[in-house]
Amino acid sequence: MKSRHLIYCIFLLFLNINLNSQNLERIAEDKIITAGGSIGLNFSYYGATGMEARYRPIDYSILGSFTINLFGISFPFSATISEQNRSFIQPFNQYGVSPKYKWITAHAGWRNLNYSPFTLSGHTFLGGGIELNPGIIRFSAMYGRFLKSTTGDSSITHNITPTFERMGYGVKMGLGAQTDYCDLIFFRASDDSNSINSKYLNHLDSESVHIKPAENMVLGLSSKFSPFSFLSFDIDGAASVYTLDTRATSLTDFDSTGILKQFKSIFNVRTSTQFTTAFQTAVTYRGRGFSLRLGYKRIDPDYKSMGIYYMESDVENITLSPYFSLFNNLLRIGGSIGIQNDNLMKTKTYTSNRIIGSIDLSHQQQSYGIDLRYSSYGIAQTRRLFPIKDSIPFVDSLKVARVNHNFNSVFRLTFANESAVHNILLVGTYQTLVDMNSRTAGNTETENVTGTVTYQSVLIKSGISYGININAVQSNMAKSKSLFIGPILQLNWNLGSFGVGGSFGYQIQKVDGKNKGVTTTATVQSSYQLTNSHSLRFDVNYINSTLKETEQFFNEYRSSIGYIYNF
Repeated sequence: MKSRHLIYCIFLLFLNINLNSQNLERIAEDKIITAGGSIGLNFSYYGATGMEARYRPIDYSILGSFTINLFGISFPFSATISEQNRSFIQPFNQYGVSPKYKWITAHAGWRNLNYSPFTLSGHTFLGGGIELNPGIIRFSAMYGRFLKSTTGDSSITHNITPTFERMGYGVKMGLGAQTDYCDLIFFRASDDSNSINSKYLNHLDSESVHIKPAENMVLGLSSKFSPFSFLSFDIDGAASVYTLDTRATSLTDFDSTGILKQFKSIFNVRTSTQFTTAFQTAVTYRGRGFSLRLGYKRIDPDYKSMGIYYMESDVENITLSPYFSLFNNLLRIGGSIGIQNDNLMKTKTYTSNRIIGSIDLSHQQQSYGIDLRYSSYGIAQTRRLFPIKDSIPFVDSLKVARVNHNFNSVFRLTFANESAVHNILLVGTYQTLVDMNSRTAGNTETENVTGTVTYQSVLIKSGISYGININAVQSNMAKSKSLFIGPILQLNWNLGSFGVGGSFGYQIQKVDGKNKGVTTTATVQSSYQLTNSHSLRFDVNYINSTLKETEQFFNEYRSSIGYIYNF
């Protein structure tokens, strides 16, 4: 018993903790405290000829996981110790908890919330928050650190950019439920210009590394409502005021019609401040076995929010998406068609226009199934070096007009009886890029074809399963053709406490019809359950590759044995 307590204490020091929302109403039903986990030891041997070794000849690792459950809240821990990694980095980096009681949810630690797609959406922060949903009232607030200050590392091996400490807060207020609601959102975040030593910043400037403290305020609206059971509307919009450099000069005089003037009382507008908007809406009609969705999206160039990691900008598109379900849902047909363009502010020297579309077809039965998908994305772009004049000819080499075709298919066939189950799977894809500019087509056009044939069989009574998988990939690009093809054989045998399996693969590579090389792979995996708490594992991996033209080859071998104890 003492050894178990020791293990518990050791794992309390380990990293990578992440707690999900827990319902505190069930505290009386759950045990006060439970604990469990596992610890494993692994030893491996590695050898290679004809190539530089990628691993140590002999290596070991200790892997452990531990979970303690306190009042229904789970605290998972994990750690790895190996010959190549003896240190623990950023302990408790992902610690967080979100307990829930009736209509109250609290957040503490490392969390991420989703207010709307254009305001606060999925960005991890270290702090706290609360959500209140009594009846039709919707309220949420949060505060925390979005970025930790770092001095960075400009070395070639790390290349880490310095960052200022970034703090932020947000509030969401609205009315409604999960399906029908209207929320108003306010989010604000800013960098602390004093979080990095000024002497260090001066050194960075001398090295032509430019980092600037920024500030951001976002006002948003998110709504979804269904006036009728067959009709629904979705609306998301936001306006972002973003200062790229808070050290820039403040603006005191405004144009009477300027938009930024409206934010002067709540935001310090500077010469580096920009105002951008983002908006998307959709209307969906649902009938019996049929639905139709019409969507519109528009995002200004360089739109961003500190509550979002990444946002596509300078884009506008309109899409129409129908869906049909026929023959008692045995046949499903869906797809979309639309247009997309950029250069919304007419500030670029070129404008891209795209036609986007796809169609999906699916038919499923118990013994077989078919899935087909086709998509086509066309782009047309015109760019000129000079203003349009009759005396200046058009530069053909700068024209862009391309169409990307994609076709995917999956065919499934199943045979089953009391003693065995047999599956046959055929997967094929075809992708081609067609360049309608004859001057550039030779270097840009591509064609890729892939095919996979898989057969798997499970003998229920004996515990044996076997199969074969044949893969083929052909790529054509810039007048060069390459082909990869070969089978993979698999065999597994499960005897309850003991299991063993393996695979053997053989792949041929051809370029422009000539044999370039062969790669052979082999694996063996086995496990043995000694007791409910103790188990052993043994693995072997082998790779052999030969290049025909140069007669170069290499062999790579790796074996490992492991022991796992569950407590």
